[in-house]
Amino acid sequence: MSIDLAGQHKINKYSILSSKLSVQPSVGDDKKPTGVRLGFGFQQSLNSNLVGILAADVNVASLLGNAGGSAHSLGFELKFKD
Repeated sequence: MSIDLAGQHKINKYSILSSKLSVQPSVGDDKKPTGVRLGFGFQQSLNSNLVGILAADVNVASLLGNAGGSAHSLGFELKFKD
């Protein structure tokens, strides 16, 4: 079981900012969350045929001192429209 909260804000007709918080509650006697992740994304239309996306995924649980889980990640993507 996991709990997700996501949102998206259209800055203008060319730019979109999105975020997502994901929490996976602990299983068993340990009361600390086993996974807390925060994701951010920024999408920008560069022209009528090209969209750039920059995104980051942060393992918040590891920043709070909980061991385990996958590492942070950062990505960039260019999409060509037909």
